[in-house]
Amino acid sequence: MVLALVLFGKPVSTFAFIDNGFYISVHKCRKLLKESKQAILVDVREKKQFESYRIPGSIHVPLHFIKARSFLKGKPVVLVNEGYRSDELEALAGELNAEGFQLQILSGGLNAWNRSGGKLAGNLYEAKQLNLISPQECFLKQTATNHLVVDASPDPMPESLPLIPGMVQVAFSDAKGGASELVKAILTRNSVAPFAVLITTKDGHGYEKLEKTLLSEGITNMFFLDGGLDRYRQFTDEVAVMKNPSVKTVAGGGCRTCPGFAHDDSIATDQ
Repeated sequence: MVLALVLFGKPVSTFAFIDNGFYISVHKCRKLLKESKQAILVDVREKKQFESYRIPGSIHVPLHFIKARSFLKGKPVVLVNEGYRSDELEALAGELNAEGFQLQILSGGLNAWNRSGGKLAGNLYEAKQLNLISPQECFLKQTATNHLVVDASPDPMPESLPLIPGMVQVAFSDAKGGASELVKAILTRNSVAPFAVLITTKDGHGYEKLEKTLLSEGITNMFFLDGGLDRYRQFTDEVAVMKNPSVKTVAGGGCRTCPGFAHDDSIATDQ
């Protein structure tokens, strides 16, 4: 199987791990840590996640507490999360850098660090799952512009498209053409490489093969929707019911007011 990754006529070797604005690549981050004794890696994930696995030498500071940590001001600080959601990090860096902080964001986060051969401390088994994105995380980032969601199910269902705004569907298979179409969809959807690509399938199966295929061609900053679109649909159904208890859910999953649900009056609903 051969895939060609080309962006503006040039091969893409390390997809989406870039230095751009507030972002610093893993390579430059390592160089910074080596050359500056004052440089600090600040992990802004939840404490439980940090305790589970982390970059050796990093410290844990919740995002909303960074401004109050005066010892960070005036020093090179690299903010670290899993690499998928960065909107809040960008906002904070913009605000605090104007006040004398020197904040940068690790491009691709822990996912990029790990894929680039960087060491992690803690529970390495759990660290292997860091590229799995929960339905909740996906829901929170669904309108962001710095990522792309691709449904790579063997037989994508058009009625699933409204589930995640901007999602594209490409039927992935072992065939050369199917793989090439997947890469083409990733590259042509964005004028520049997105910070992250979220891959999903209908049932959350087939990720290992997809990951291997894309890694072989340099697409590294990829994540996978845990449980696929089926679990995501279930999550959005639950959200809809919480917001409006009068919403009728359909036996076996789905709700009549949720995006992507194929209305069928022959399906019985709970009264």
